[in-house]
Parts: sequence; structure tokens; C-alpha cells
Amino acid sequence: MARKGSGRGSGRRLSSPYLDSARNRRLADFALAATPERVDAYVEPFLDGGAVAVAMMQRHPDASFRLNALQPEVAEVWSVVRDDVEPFLDEVARSAGRHGPEFFTETRDLPPAAIEALTPAARAARFVYFRGASRSHPVTGPLQRFDGALYGRDSIAFDETNVRGLSALLRGTDVRFSSESLFGVLPVVREDDLVYLDAPFGAPGGSGAGTSTGSAAGTGAGTNAGVNGGLEREVRSFVNAVAAKGALLLAPGGRHPDADAGTFAAWPGFSRLDDPDDEQPLWGNTLLLRALRREGHRA
Repeated sequence: MARKGSGRGSGRRLSSPYLDSARNRRLADFALAATPERVDAYVEPFLDGGAVAVAMMQRHPDASFRLNALQPEVAEVWSVVRDDVEPFLDEVARSAGRHGPEFFTETRDLPPAAIEALTPAARAARFVYFRGASRSHPVTGPLQRFDGALYGRDSIAFDETNVRGLSALLRGTDVRFSSESLFGVLPVVREDDLVYLDAPFGAPGGSGAGTSTGSAAGTGAGTNAGVNGGLEREVRSFVNAVAAKGALLLAPGGRHPDADAGTFAAWPGFSRLDDPDDEQPLWGNTLLLRALRREGHRA
């Protein structure tokens, strides 16, 4: 991994601090086209790659942002990129310099106590290292959990210039990171907030954008049994609570083709938005559609 210049992100599209899926990168453009011209507050309860959140920050620099990751390691990476970027970059460079199958296995198999004893910058760098060096799930893309990850690349997928620009963007933005349950996020949602709800419907094992346990990391195996059961009920309840608060809600389809693509179609108050990507529809609640129509959008 060659270290690049400092960069500030000005005039360029920024992206996730770690390897992200092509799906998430595409969604950023579609989501920008499906949101009102004015956004004062943005809430994302299921932060993964963050492509939509970053695009919204660049489009709406005066808005406030609340980004919540169900996995604490994800929230920690974003906090470290904002608050401690230089030690983080040093740790990533150190891992890149030692990268190879032996180092990969040794670092993957660290006991939990040893991982906990690392500095926040080192833990964040470890996450980025495995996100960029592990074999991705063949359908859902880069992994989030690495206890069973398989060696996947001879070089790490990582863009230092992007991370420096992202760090500057985060420091200049009113953004808070958290790792709470879905309903732990609800108290911060207010009237007219934009809530981006990329629920991990259909992810292997039901744990987000791909798991790395067992054979799922290497073969794409894994189960979706029940993934649209408890999670769908919880998300449906959250959606109703958000609507009762008067918030606007935007939701893409599932992250996995085995997910029920018609989930939102069956929910009252949801409509599919005009979207050039037939394989990845976007859905909006009645309040979002109303706001778009007031601005003359077709929805």
C-alpha cells in the first residue's frame, strides 16, 4: 500500500474509510436524487459503508448527522478517522508493511483480550486491514466480522488520500457516532429529519453486510432463515414510530438477493421512488414523497 499525499477532499467525492461494496457506492447517487434540496438533520440507524452519509455531508454541510452502527467496531473506526487520523494511518501503514498470509492469520486469531488492549487507532486499523485484505462474500461484498475470515488479497484495498479528506469533512461537520440498538436511535429522530434505513434484510446469518463465520466467508454459504422475521418486525415498528414523529424516511431494498425485495411494497405508507437502477429500488414514506412533490420532483 503506497501512502499518498495529504489531500483535503475538496472538490472530490469522498467515500468510506474502508473497502465498501459497489452496491453502497451506487446508492449514494440514487439517494441524493431522491432527497429534498434542504436537509437539516440526517439519521442512519444501520451504518455500514457510509457512502450515502458521506455524500449527504458533502451536499448538506450545515446539517447535523447521527450515524449508528450495530457493530461497535464500525462506529469506532469512524470516530477514530475524525479524531485521531494520524495514528490511525500509521497503524494501517504498519499492517500493510507486514501484510501476507502469515501476518493475516496471526492478526485474525488474536484473542479478544488482546484486541481490547489495543489503542482505538490500532483497533480501527485492524478493522480496515481485514475489510481490505479478507476474501469478500461473493454476494454481499466486504465482511464486517473477521473471526473466520479468509486471506483474499496480496495488497490492502485502502485509499489514504480519501481518508484524509474524510477526516477533514467529519471534523467540519456536526456528526455523532453511536452503537446502539435500533430503538436506541429513536429518541434523536425529530420532525422533518431524514432517516436513511438500509436494514440488513437477507444478509447471510442475518448479521449485517456479510458474516465471516464458518463457510460463509469463503463460499457464500450461510442461512437467511428467519432474517425477515424478527428483524422485519422490529424495523416495521421503528418505521411506524419514525412516521409518527413526522420524519422523512428513505430505504433501499435488501442487501442480499434472497431478501424479500417486496418487503416495503407490502407496508402501508411506502411507495417506490423513480429509480434508474431496477435491481436496487428505493422506497420512501408518505412524508418524504410529499416533500419531494412540493419541490417539483417526480416520485
